[in-house]
Amino acid sequence: MPLSFMRSNKPRLLNSLLSLLLVALTALTALYWQTRSDLRQQAHNAALDAVEQIDQVLEDSKEITMQATPLAGSACTTAARELRMLAASSPYIRAINLTRNGHLYCSSIFEEVDVPEHRDSYIGGQLRLLPSSPLGRHSQLFLYHLDLGGTGVQVAIDPYNLFRNLDWTLTGPQTLIEVGDRWIGTHGVIHLEPPPPLMGDNVQLDSTLYPYSVRFGFSQAQLHQYLLEQQRPALLLCLVLALMTGLSVYRWWWHISTPTQELRRALGNGEFIPYLQPIIDSQSKAIRGCEVLMRWQHRHQGLIRPDLFIPLAEESGLIVPMTRSLMQQVSQALAPKVHLLPPDFYFGFNICARHCQDLSLLDDCRAFLAAFKRRDLVLVLELTERELITPTLITEQLFGALHELGVKIALDDFGTGNSSLSYLQKFQIDLLKIDKSFVDMIGTDALSHHILDNTINLATRLGLDTVAEGVETQEQADFLRQRQVHFQQGYLYAKPQPQQQFLLQLSKPPPSAVAPDETELLTPSFD
Repeated sequence: MPLSFMRSNKPRLLNSLLSLLLVALTALTALYWQTRSDLRQQAHNAALDAVEQIDQVLEDSKEITMQATPLAGSACTTAARELRMLAASSPYIRAINLTRNGHLYCSSIFEEVDVPEHRDSYIGGQLRLLPSSPLGRHSQLFLYHLDLGGTGVQVAIDPYNLFRNLDWTLTGPQTLIEVGDRWIGTHGVIHLEPPPPLMGDNVQLDSTLYPYSVRFGFSQAQLHQYLLEQQRPALLLCLVLALMTGLSVYRWWWHISTPTQELRRALGNGEFIPYLQPIIDSQSKAIRGCEVLMRWQHRHQGLIRPDLFIPLAEESGLIVPMTRSLMQQVSQALAPKVHLLPPDFYFGFNICARHCQDLSLLDDCRAFLAAFKRRDLVLVLELTERELITPTLITEQLFGALHELGVKIALDDFGTGNSSLSYLQKFQIDLLKIDKSFVDMIGTDALSHHILDNTINLATRLGLDTVAEGVETQEQADFLRQRQVHFQQGYLYAKPQPQQQFLLQLSKPPPSAVAPDETELLTPSFD
């Protein structure tokens, strides 16, 4: 049993685990891309802010440069004091220098100097990065140059002060300012080698005013760290959602089943219930028996017609325990009310080829009859023709034992299947049921009368009792009574009904008897 349980539970566990992983992977993927999108947007906004701040610093430097242009070309002894005053007006400017004929000749710090300027090294003729001052100081410079022809003005900006005042976000190895083939990192250090290769996600913006660009980026490690630190509630929610999905699939797995599994589940839950349709004596119009029909009281869909599930039940073999359950339910409900049943009352149950493959049907019939403790009650098994019953040693033994027990055999829906005549030859048939399709033809044409007459005559010559199914009109009932059909069954008298409703109908007095000349007709008997 444990091994069988593990095998049956394996698909349940596997599907639950797959559902959990699928939901977790989907949720984490969505959260990952959402986080990445958020970081890219933050990087883009940070780059915009950085470009705006650097442009503002360069604009201020340009303004100071324009103020220093009247001093270009003048003697340093005259210009040095003015240059120092202009440099002191900006927190970013370290020095203001004057150029002439390709040389620096005057500085706000050192006054008179003579240093080559290298005018061609300026990017766009405006910006240049120097890892050290040309004036002999070991300081790094961000230079802005305004060329006035033979003369010019140069502003030296301190990169450290510039970066210190910038509102950097998402800083890392890929956050930098590029000027030509040189770049400045977040600590204000100027690098002469090419910038590091782009990795992860990057946003690069070019200034529209000056020849530089700002790159903001973050690595996969930063993304994962941000995801773990900033999205912790969302990660926990994803985990809970995945666990709930897996648990739901685990709990509801049994509800997702094949039709055969659904029949087996319904059988275990007792959803197949008996409905009884009265069998009426054609002459006295009294109830002489009933056919026990199966209905499926589905837990969600309500009452289901038998034609929607009986064929599958027969094909799967579940029809055998379903019929057994039907017999048990009828005996449990009606055996205590056996005094309400008329004499020689009979119960009809449908059987098919699957019932005839072993002798368990004999035990079911024996238990059913024993429950009522009345010898005059008759059990009738109605052979259906949906599956061909092939005579074998088991079927011969089964039908022989059934007749010894007093069980009658009826041929159901006579004339509608290919096996009707062969059944009459191979099995000891006691009762013949005329199919509704022949009863429906009554009153339509003369040919239908001949067909019915021949069927009834055949049953009479074979000594079989007859039951007409599907009687719905008084014309049909009168025609069948005149043709000496023993019993009638149909909506004219009653529809199939629950057992309690059938017991109520039994307690009512029968309708008035038929005319005297008709009572002289043959009275049928099962004896």
